[in-house]
Amino acid sequence: MNRIKETDILDRAKLALEDVFKGKLTLVDENWSSSRNRLFDGYLSFNSDFKFAFTIISEDNIGSLKKIVKSNKNSKNPLIKDMVFILKYASPNINSFLKENDIFFIDACGNCYINLPTLKIHVEGKQQVFKKLPGSKVAFQKSGLKLIYQLLVEPELTRETYRNIAKVAGISSGSAYRIFEELEKEGFVIVDSQVPPRRGRSLSNVEMLITKWAMSYAEVLRPKIHRGYFRSLNPDLASSIVSSNSNNEIYFGGPLGASHLNKEIVAQKPVLFSNIRLSKMAEKYRIVPTSVFRQTYEQIEVLEVFWNTDRTSTEKKKGRTNNLVDPILIYADLIASSDFRSKEAAKNILKNEIRDKFIRYNFQW
Repeated sequence: MNRIKETDILDRAKLALEDVFKGKLTLVDENWSSSRNRLFDGYLSFNSDFKFAFTIISEDNIGSLKKIVKSNKNSKNPLIKDMVFILKYASPNINSFLKENDIFFIDACGNCYINLPTLKIHVEGKQQVFKKLPGSKVAFQKSGLKLIYQLLVEPELTRETYRNIAKVAGISSGSAYRIFEELEKEGFVIVDSQVPPRRGRSLSNVEMLITKWAMSYAEVLRPKIHRGYFRSLNPDLASSIVSSNSNNEIYFGGPLGASHLNKEIVAQKPVLFSNIRLSKMAEKYRIVPTSVFRQTYEQIEVLEVFWNTDRTSTEKKKGRTNNLVDPILIYADLIASSDFRSKEAAKNILKNEIRDKFIRYNFQW
């Protein structure tokens, strides 16, 4: 499991429990490490009064937990006795198992069990809100969607070797080869047989490829990179995000991105892409977690950055803020919206900014 996902489980568990107790409880972690050479990942303090060793459990199933519990019981390290397990979701069965074995835990939904003579916390009934989505073709699963997006942002990448393309997209060379093979069969990649294979490779039927990518992004990739919904305590949040020039910290898109791309007037709901810790983001931008069931136009959604930020597009217009995501990603988020103005804005972006780019590359639109 990657470090970002593990820190997200930790931060969401902390923020969810703090939200349950509405400021009466503060959790602080220290010495955080994802090293599997240690018996625990770090320390977690409750209101600075109680300090526990903690470990993040990425496999939320009874079998894996039983092995870990058995291993911990055999440990002679005194810190292991009162260790807190940090889980993505403690189902009713897992909840019962951990309580029966007097194992302390917190999950990312806000469920918690701590049982000490001087500290007792018991929260249960918080539900898991995410469901796994059915699979699709290789090119339109997670790795394929990441690769296709990188090609759409940087079309010249199409003519590089599979190894280089895979490295840029952050996937394996074998996956890159299979994805290109599928894209060629579907007519989205064509190869000129009169020149060396990779030099004659180019994107084709680009409008349909972008449309299909946007739909698959919404259904397949987006739920997997979702990090949480938040509300802002800062009335100037949008302007502070836009003015932020930390390229590798935070990017913005969605309706807010559309308004800065071509002055489209749509709801200013921020969609943020960032890999920084949620706790850092919450502190810096004064945002607090909110429920997925209480969505509003002012609600902020935070997503994981899934593209290669070191390979910036050369298509950015003069004067455009440098932490605005690519127009294709803005289009994808807008077209999936139920808001009429957002859909109209998406069509305008596709017709203008996006289409003009690929016409200049002489790719078949």
